[in-house]
Amino acid sequence: MNWPQLTLSATLCCVAAFAQIQPGQPASRQRDTSSASQPALEPLTVGEKYRLALKRSLDPTEAFRLSVSAGINQARNYPEEWGQGWDAFAVRLASGFGQHLIKEQLEFGVWAFDHEDPRRRRSGLHGIWPRTRFAVIHTFVAQRDGGGNMPAYSRLIGDYGAGFISREWYPTRFHTVQQGFDAGTISLGFDVALNVVREFLPSRVVP
Repeated sequence: MNWPQLTLSATLCCVAAFAQIQPGQPASRQRDTSSASQPALEPLTVGEKYRLALKRSLDPTEAFRLSVSAGINQARNYPEEWGQGWDAFAVRLASGFGQHLIKEQLEFGVWAFDHEDPRRRRSGLHGIWPRTRFAVIHTFVAQRDGGGNMPAYSRLIGDYGAGFISREWYPTRFHTVQQGFDAGTISLGFDVALNVVREFLPSRVVP
């Protein structure tokens, strides 16, 4: 399966997950995927959403992840055009942070436009598999400001938009559609993994 096909599969996963938690379906199908039992939260204002996006842009967890990623790419000498040494490491770290910052700003724009509630919630379920399943599905499903569920358009636009934009400061050979899909899909994979980790953190609502 090539990267464009993988991207299409991820989008179909989003649609399928959304279909599983639509209102009116039997409770037996909803109990592992819906957070309907959780109390509704007051909708965020546009300003509050922007502050949340800014907070996530400077999240220490993301800073650690970006530093590790830069270190791995340094060890792999990827991309080789950037060379080695501390200055090359700084370039790789700045590149990762730049992509992350663009992603958060793109997501904020979508939140403001389509009224997604960007706050992350734990499932309230019991058992490793139901909680993991919830976290994976809710990578692709968001809550509306007024309650209910919707496809997480911000996730796909943020990951793939930042992936394509960030290739522009990479060496010329990275200025291709294929490379943009590669970067977006890797970012989306990290989002899935981080959502699973956050599901098992102690806080009920994770920024």
